[in-house]
Amino acid sequence: MAANDSVKITADGASGNSPVVVIAGADLLFCSKVKVVTEALGIQVVSYRTGHNLEELLKKASLLLVDVSSSKITASDLIFEAHQFRQSSGRNFGIVGYGPHVEVDALEMAKERGCDEVLTRSSFVEALPRLLSAVTTSAGQDTQSKSSFAGNGGKENGAGKLTVIVFGAITAAVLYTAYYVLPFYYYYYEIQNQFEQVIAVASTESDQEIRRRLSYYIQKYDLPVLQEDLFIERDGRQMHIRLPYEEIFSVSWSGKEYVLWRFPFRAEARGEF
Repeated sequence: MAANDSVKITADGASGNSPVVVIAGADLLFCSKVKVVTEALGIQVVSYRTGHNLEELLKKASLLLVDVSSSKITASDLIFEAHQFRQSSGRNFGIVGYGPHVEVDALEMAKERGCDEVLTRSSFVEALPRLLSAVTTSAGQDTQSKSSFAGNGGKENGAGKLTVIVFGAITAAVLYTAYYVLPFYYYYYEIQNQFEQVIAVASTESDQEIRRRLSYYIQKYDLPVLQEDLFIERDGRQMHIRLPYEEIFSVSWSGKEYVLWRFPFRAEARGEF
């Protein structure tokens, strides 16, 4: 579910020449993957935790990302506080909420409390390059504007324009990579979450039924695996599920496919039922 409102993102929160993104989420692994892509673009990432001074963080922020399903950070109140601060301070930063598609009430509440845009988690992964592009573009425009008023002559202005062009090319390359690579991690977390869910109900379902259910999600996420790659084992009241696989990031050029990077994954869950 995405709002029709466009997210207003500026470089107001830049720390030096580096824009700042504040991310509030309880899933530390997911947040860390977002940080990898964000910091690769030269964007400073600050994690919000309960007890932090939100206003101090937002004074430097260009964008606030909030996991709307996180009760650990009371996401609803956090979004409302950020929205109120934005109105009272006159600062112009984006507020984007994301969460599981099944958390309909939380997604609706996030929009009502002040998010500019609310996305399901899968949509958020796809939209992240666009959101970060808006941050880096505004920062680049701000840098170019400062350069043009420096009064150092045409040579410096020309160098400033070249810097913006190079920066834009690097940004485009990183965003292109992020667009294709981030879903790898999203699907990994989702299939692992499914493993944990089926273990919880393993006492009421046979291994064949569990395999059939997990096979549906393997096909849904288009994971590059065979059915026999899915390992399911019971030991008394314990269950172990494992699925090793590899995602490949490649590009096509002149009719040939070039593998740029291989991403090995091992989705695994153990538990009692």
